[in-house]
Amino acid sequence: MRKQRGRKEEPERKERGNREEGMRKQRRRNEETQRGKNEETERKERGNREEGMRKQRGRKEETERKE
Repeated sequence: MRKQRGRKEEPERKERGNREEGMRKQRRRNEETQRGKNEETERKERGNREEGMRKQRGRKEETERKE
């Protein structure tokens, strides 16, 4: 009796497909997480810049009052 190749290869092909699909989903999740981190960092940096400008303006006003 001859072995039927198709039946044996079928589960391997399914497993490979499932593995590839899992990797695609994981990559998408990682990209979304990274995007969220980038947005959060950008928000913090913008806040720091604004705070620095406020402090600088306060120092400038303070030196003008002394003069």
